[in-house]
Amino acid sequence: MIEPLSRWIALLSVSSGRWQVWGRFDHGRPTYDLGQILLVLCAAVVVAALGLVLLRWCGRFRTNSSGALFRELCHAHGLSQSSRRALKRLAAARRLTNPAALFVEPRHFETSDLPPALRVAEKELQLLRDRLFK
Repeated sequence: MIEPLSRWIALLSVSSGRWQVWGRFDHGRPTYDLGQILLVLCAAVVVAALGLVLLRWCGRFRTNSSGALFRELCHAHGLSQSSRRALKRLAAARRLTNPAALFVEPRHFETSDLPPALRVAEKELQLLRDRLFK
């Protein structure tokens, strides 16, 4: 089993002109200089960068998640990180499957039936309600 495999490896490792892709017209050994190597590396970097930009651009329009909608709404309203955390805690306390519902339903900001964990943030939630709905 190993012997046939070693024969194939030996055949493929033999340096003959028919196996070389980068040969020269005078059948000399292929040569690589720094310019060719840099050209290939630069081309690879450009292709990778274009691929990343394309993935990012296409991914922006295919996002269909409640978390992404919540982030976009927070960004559109210019909310700080602490305000976002308070809204996430409120959505969790209200057991909302989509936290973006906080931006269209002001009834979730009612302080009369807040859980005890959110009582300390009552003032901040009132300010957020006023900012979002007035």
